[in-house]
Amino acid sequence: MTAPEYIADVDVLVIGAGPAGLALGHELQRLGMTFVLVERGAAPGESWRRMPDSLKLVSPWVTNSLPGAPAPEIPRFAEVSRSEYARYLVNYARQFEMPLISNAGVSSVVRKSDDEFVTHTTRGEILSRLVVNATGYFAKPFVPEIPGAATSSIPQIHVANYRSPQHL
Repeated sequence: MTAPEYIADVDVLVIGAGPAGLALGHELQRLGMTFVLVERGAAPGESWRRMPDSLKLVSPWVTNSLPGAPAPEIPRFAEVSRSEYARYLVNYARQFEMPLISNAGVSSVVRKSDDEFVTHTTRGEILSRLVVNATGYFAKPFVPEIPGAATSSIPQIHVANYRSPQHL
């Protein structure tokens, strides 16, 4: 019987390549640990590309920048657009050569032993010692069941699907 082939065998599997996953990746690199980021979307920060077109980050830039990156040419209190921030995340991943498996949905995480997990993705299986869920709360929005909503003539749109006033 042959051993199964894995698309990655790492210390840490990070599910999600948004700001949290990328910041964790930077720290794992700094510590010399092997890891891989798995992103359901086509690129790091995919959820930011799906945010409303008019979204702006209004908190000070210093609170939105990720560790280790040189300060971008963005004024400290600038309102950064969602597309600018999405580009920043892609460039951050490139700058630090983050190991990334994109277009990979995760279907299950199974404990193989006390110190190993097998994660099943749409791109193959990954073996890791640790698994971190860094998908954030935009990954799977909760849509509550509202009595009568399905038969109402009032248009309904969840904020996760809102793009712009023209979209309405």
